[in-house]
Amino acid sequence: MVLALLGRFARAAAKQGLGDISAACIDPTGISAVNYLGKVAAEVWKDYRQDKKQDKLQADILEAAKLTFEEAKQAGLAAAQQATTDPELQGHIERLVTLIPASIRASLRRPEDPTGTTLPKGFEVHDEQDIVKLLPVRLPRFKAGDAPLWLRGWRLVEQIGAGGFGEVWKVQNTRASNLLGAVKFSHGMSETEFSLLNEGDVLNRLLAEGEHEGIVPLQDMWADGDPVPWIRFKYIDGGDLTTQIHRWQTLSVNERLDKVIAAVSRLAKTVGYFHRLEPKLVHRDLKPSNILVEAKSGNLLIADFGIGAVSAARAIKNERSLSQSQGAVIATYLRGSHTPLYASKQQREGSRLIDPRDDVHALGVIAYQMLTGHLDAAPGAELEDELKELGSPNGLIAIIKRCVARDPNRRPSHASELADWLKAIGTSATPSGATALTPISRVPDIQAGEEPMVAKIPVNSIPSLAWTGPRGFWYSRPEWEPKVDWRVENPPIGEGNFGTGREFHFAAHPDTGDDDLALLVTRPSSSRLAAVTLTWSDRISAYGLAHLANLPMLRTLEVNLCGRLADDAVAAISPLIGLRDLVLHRCGGLSDIGMSRLEASAGLRTLTMWGIAAVSDHGLGKLRNLTSLESLGLAGGKLLTDAAFEPLSDLLSLRSLAIRSCPAITPRGLKNLKTLTALVVYRCARFDERRAVEFRKASPHIRFEHVSDGRFDTRSASLGDRVAEARVRVARAKAQMPTMANALS
Repeated sequence: MVLALLGRFARAAAKQGLGDISAACIDPTGISAVNYLGKVAAEVWKDYRQDKKQDKLQADILEAAKLTFEEAKQAGLAAAQQATTDPELQGHIERLVTLIPASIRASLRRPEDPTGTTLPKGFEVHDEQDIVKLLPVRLPRFKAGDAPLWLRGWRLVEQIGAGGFGEVWKVQNTRASNLLGAVKFSHGMSETEFSLLNEGDVLNRLLAEGEHEGIVPLQDMWADGDPVPWIRFKYIDGGDLTTQIHRWQTLSVNERLDKVIAAVSRLAKTVGYFHRLEPKLVHRDLKPSNILVEAKSGNLLIADFGIGAVSAARAIKNERSLSQSQGAVIATYLRGSHTPLYASKQQREGSRLIDPRDDVHALGVIAYQMLTGHLDAAPGAELEDELKELGSPNGLIAIIKRCVARDPNRRPSHASELADWLKAIGTSATPSGATALTPISRVPDIQAGEEPMVAKIPVNSIPSLAWTGPRGFWYSRPEWEPKVDWRVENPPIGEGNFGTGREFHFAAHPDTGDDDLALLVTRPSSSRLAAVTLTWSDRISAYGLAHLANLPMLRTLEVNLCGRLADDAVAAISPLIGLRDLVLHRCGGLSDIGMSRLEASAGLRTLTMWGIAAVSDHGLGKLRNLTSLESLGLAGGKLLTDAAFEPLSDLLSLRSLAIRSCPAITPRGLKNLKTLTALVVYRCARFDERRAVEFRKASPHIRFEHVSDGRFDTRSASLGDRVAEARVRVARAKAQMPTMANALS
């Protein structure tokens, strides 16, 4: 029997061919898998959209979610055989389709349904990114039933996990069928990752320490394995902490608090044991998906001790460099496996210091998620208010705040100290607002004049000098006067300086991070913030950028040289319905997935994108839905051909176009853009001088600037006023950034 949804996935995979799926399975970076799964999801969504049957799609998802692994395996085999006659392609498709039911359940788990076999109220699929969320985060390299010699007597039974490090399989001993294990395979480990793995001989030390009641026992390893390195752990049969967190949200306040405090205390004691060793052992990748639950006892066991530094470093690097789809990123959030969400500021910046306070930070984030049930969020500026509304005691709130502090010196020095603090508030916490059974004064080292617990002051009553917002450079001009130049505010603007009748532009300091953006949008003045410029910051992720959706007047956003922002950044700003001007300049890289997310920004009038080497003709065609677009700038479109501009002939408002370093573009591709009045072509190899002369003669009505080589000055390019103004603002912000930094340091 071939289930409808699995059959559609199988046909979509077959349509992509053997080459793409083979590359996606063996690519150690995960880039090919991300792109491949995006294509498969787009094809499946196209089928359902043509049928126009949302109810049918929902029923198919539920049907697939209820399959057991064995049922999924049989359905996967049938779907693969029906989709193609190529035996090798059938094998790849079978492995992919077999994983989809478990992946759907992982995405649908929530407090109301920890099993993930029902749909949330109001659930709908809106685009291919919603389909991507239902898929595995990467493709399997191996096949269930295999027993390769290099596994030394173990047979692959079922894939039970995948992530940045590689994939995890449940295995069975070939001679003793009741003897089970979990093998983690690494894909493409670099020399740097090998050095992290071997740093301090971590794995050998863990083996020498013997079993600890709080960690998943390490049983065997082959770091120099061929074809891939692998590590075998004891198999734990109760799932991970993600499901427990969902279940706890259905409990009463006191029951949930007891569970949370007991669980975090137990985890802190376990991690603290290794922090106290000499030399110390630090996990560096603590997250709900790495905390397993024993089915019989309910004990929490920490997995991946000894390889956390490798997996965390790879995940953080991937977030900075890969063009991951928003659906794929959200999928890792929902499964409690998005490493950068739990990593400390120091880890995200690339520190390799063996610091126990990195683990303390992760435990603070996990505690916050245990209380809120939100696996897609880390503590932010509203931490205290959020947890008080949920009935958390002041003592626990203070501890979590200290754990997730950006300054590591404010965190507990190691996990054992955190366990002591939690012990002081007891295991029967009283909600805030009630009479506390255990007052905050019992928590050691918390209130030594450093962070007194005071009532929240309404933001409207905070004087301007009290605002310690994100560092940056402020400009102002009369409200709704776009042709008036921005005027520098000096000294830097404060809350009390915001008068009526003006709008503001904030150019952020390069040190700005996600927390700073969260703070920026909480100010009353944010209601008149019309423009934001983010430049040279590697500390801003899509999670932080999403805070800008709370700026009701934001019309201009410029993102320059922010390496962690790519396709997911486009998805994060899609709720900005008032956005008119958008500049994405040499960020982490945009792909077709990002272009599909731009469809939601239908009000854009100017759009400039530099660094679009992964965007194809099909991806650029997505811009045809930006019906208000007046000016478009493109740079670095190595895959773009003349066909890319055919769909853009529908943009009747498009007046200005700038193309830079798009080597395959010729005048033929622009002939259908009948509404153009200004065109700039810079260093496009096939748009040579001869063709430029011919184009100028054929289109005398277009203000045409052609540069085959040399320096390009955007302001002399005769583009529309909005693009020119955006470029001037960026240049001005860059020029004054050193002055700003000196003034604010």
